Amino acid sequence: MKRHLAYFIICVFLFSSWNGKAQSWDSLGTGLKSTFASALMEYNNHLFAAGHTVYGPSNHNGIYGISSWDGAHWTNPAPGLDSSIEYGAMANYNGILYLTTIEYHSGGHSTRLASFNGTLWDTAWAHVQGYIYCMEVINGKLCIGGQFTKVNGVLANNIAYWDGSVWSGFGSGTDSTVFALADYNNNLVAAGRFYHAGGTSLLKIAQWDGFQWSGIGSGVITQSGLSLIRLAVYNNNLYTAGSISSAGGIKTGNLACWNGSVWTSVGIDSNQFITSLLPYQGRLYVGGHYLGFALHLWGDLISWDGNNWSIPGTGIPSSGPGAPGGIYALGTYKGNLIATGAIDTAGGIPVLDIAQWGTPSAVYENVSIPGIQIFPNPSQSLFHFEVEKEEHFNIEILNTYGESILIQKQVRGSIDINLSDHPKGLYFYRILNPDKILASGKLILN
Repeated sequence: MKRHLAYFIICVFLFSSWNGKAQSWDSLGTGLKSTFASALMEYNNHLFAAGHTVYGPSNHNGIYGISSWDGAHWTNPAPGLDSSIEYGAMANYNGILYLTTIEYHSGGHSTRLASFNGTLWDTAWAHVQGYIYCMEVINGKLCIGGQFTKVNGVLANNIAYWDGSVWSGFGSGTDSTVFALADYNNNLVAAGRFYHAGGTSLLKIAQWDGFQWSGIGSGVITQSGLSLIRLAVYNNNLYTAGSISSAGGIKTGNLACWNGSVWTSVGIDSNQFITSLLPYQGRLYVGGHYLGFALHLWGDLISWDGNNWSIPGTGIPSSGPGAPGGIYALGTYKGNLIATGAIDTAGGIPVLDIAQWGTPSAVYENVSIPGIQIFPNPSQSLFHFEVEKEEHFNIEILNTYGESILIQKQVRGSIDINLSDHPKGLYFYRILNPDKILASGKLILN
């Protein structure tokens, strides 16, 4: 009886002092009117959305291909940018925002890289003979991939990098298009439509170690004439999406996972069209069209915790196979997940082509040491603990009766606690070192 009373008092205290908010969907002002928003990037406290015919509906004039959100309003960030932005790959490199543009002229077209320093645009910063489809900052370099042969006159087959001074290729490059780039174990990984990289035979995916190209396992086989289009690194595993038949000889559906040794399936089938991958707060978010059918979920945005699939809240509903719609790009802004595409509702909230999944970036407790973060909280399964302390510590989870249900010992730095096997409701945590309580608080499993 005394124990129950003690925990009742603790519950009252924690409820009164906790400042977290439940996750929910919301619109971003009046939204976007976009026939193809292909990229999102947070830069200088603004969210930039780029693609083909992107503009804020409250201010159509002068906004073509790109718009920015300051947390309250959509505005035109590029009044002098008159090129048609069809692919809109973006990256923030050394404090400068870089964006791909396509300039049409009587002789055809040319692809350019525009740069933005927060005030002025340079629309002719760099140009390529062909197309740029992806851009990432990897190992201190601005890396681009696509279908091209030269960048600013420098020979580079479909993949190149800018080191702050000059453009260079990665060896002899690839023999066909590069659609996605990623940093995996300090190696650059490229995926696309190619069968050779640096003269090495491989299947659609390759890695560059700083000196030479090599394959990843036995590679990935796609459906006839199709490609790998996305890459992401989550929980030390490499994920690739596209029109996949098999990876490493394993039938994987359109999302395959490389764990450093073998390719595996994560339960996605070949009818699910994936456009975007984004690691976010302990989960891998997957956007596309008609994603959840084979998983007995319904929506265009699903998430993976390494073991199970779920949807955020009530999700973004899918209009079904063959119907228009779907997610085109994912990003983050001020700690929230941003999804854009041909969508009109998210979590039952009316939106116009863009929505945000609001969640606290961290819950800070009044503890005896600084630097303790737990997120997301509330959560549907995983709680990520980060403790900025050199020595090891223990984490104990208790129910409302004060009974210990889980203990993780000898933790250092960070860990994910999975409570998906327990009933929804209120729980408590204690961080101990070794028996002294460094911090305590509540967790909400929803």
